[in-house]
Amino acid sequence: MKHAVEIKGTVDDENLLAYLITVDGTAVSGSLPYLWDTFAYSDGNHTIRIDAADRAGNTASKEITVKVDNTLPSVKINFPPDGAFIKGVIDINVDVFDAYLDRFQIFINGVIVAENQTNFRWNTSEYPDGAYMIEVVAYDEAGNEMRRSVNVTVDNTVPLFGKGVAFTRFADEVLSIVQIQLVAKLVSLEKK
Repeated sequence: MKHAVEIKGTVDDENLLAYLITVDGTAVSGSLPYLWDTFAYSDGNHTIRIDAADRAGNTASKEITVKVDNTLPSVKINFPPDGAFIKGVIDINVDVFDAYLDRFQIFINGVIVAENQTNFRWNTSEYPDGAYMIEVVAYDEAGNEMRRSVNVTVDNTVPLFGKGVAFTRFADEVLSIVQIQLVAKLVSLEKK
């Protein structure tokens, strides 16, 4: 249970006098339905009891134990970091925690690639170069959900040398790159 929960029920008695609703032994209402604010209670098990009495002094009660969970799961993406340039095979590493964790999933660009795994080996060479969003979504038993994401760029393309590469050998045998053209850009570098 989470947030506000409606407690309702009926008692059949022609001479019904009163209801009493208690949570963990403390009276919270004398009528049904009752809107229970679970935020006022700690996460964990709580006992709800409804007592009814009629005009003749007859009583009846009904008791249930419910689990309150208003805490969102904790999600952290350890690797890769946001904004990273990646290539080849990498391990996506995550930490997920919740006292009442149901499941968590790892998505790449909206497609589930792993469930309930804190490490997922991603072969980026099976994907085209470009921008990708890695997202982890965790759900707990109460339906609370937490999302975390990082954006990465896959770059498995090796730089290509164009025409016009020249090398000059000096007496001290140090090579000096005179001109290198990289993918339509002319770059001049000198190595001493």
